[in-house]
Amino acid sequence: MAHTEAHGTFLSVSRDKAETIFPPMTYSEGPSSHEMMTAKDIHGQDWDFKHVFEKGQQRHKVTVGWAAFVKNKELVKGNSVMFTKAKEGPNGC
Repeated sequence: MAHTEAHGTFLSVSRDKAETIFPPMTYSEGPSSHEMMTAKDIHGQDWDFKHVFEKGQQRHKVTVGWAAFVKNKELVKGNSVMFTKAKEGPNGC
């Protein structure tokens, strides 16, 4: 993580990674699209984030909820955060 991601209000995610890992996004008209998503940490706690795609800069960001996650996990510059996509089982989990 960069300094701005460890102390700011958003995480930048490359387009190819976001479109592979994050839930599908419905792109709307206008300068940006956004949807809420829930991620589960390695301890099983759910975290709600807003996933934003800025069309002008062609970048994805994790915004609302990011600062609380960083603070709770005591993340600092140089730490890594990994998102993985869970495979759905027969019960939807």
